[in-house]
Amino acid sequence: FMMNRRMFLKWSAGAVALAAAGVLTGCGGTNIDLNHPKEEVGGVVFLCDVVTNLSTGGSGTRVQYSPYFAIWNQNGEKVTIPRKDITGTFTDAEGEQENLTFLPGNLEIGAKQYVEYNGYSFRLETENSVTPSREKGTYELRIKYAGKTIVFYYDGQNMTSRVEV
Repeated sequence: FMMNRRMFLKWSAGAVALAAAGVLTGCGGTNIDLNHPKEEVGGVVFLCDVVTNLSTGGSGTRVQYSPYFAIWNQNGEKVTIPRKDITGTFTDAEGEQENLTFLPGNLEIGAKQYVEYNGYSFRLETENSVTPSREKGTYELRIKYAGKTIVFYYDGQNMTSRVEV
């Protein structure tokens, strides 16, 4: 199989188009979808978006927040994020805030790995019960990593992200 200049240019253009579309393939053949709000800290990319934003559950009428969440560890070492370093705040339409607690355990991402989490493996819940009339509001997710805080804010329609030092 000989590759000439023309074929190389065609294939290169295709690869650039795929990269621009945000679809890359990790070592394990996993598709990495970068078309979500994302922040990178120290070679680790955090992605968060809203697929389904809330459900009531848990004990009583606590609000659960289960966004789409993924981590792409581009480093050569495993990354561990302690459960206590993943927090959040739910603010209802009247401005009353409730702390959100991360329910699963620590997040561990192997070297050069991309992990997508589902609603069971990545969810937060209000510490207190919330009456059904207060269920609509905003969500702020905070992840502490490498001396910085990655913040994903959902206003009910759009997800934004930023890094705080």
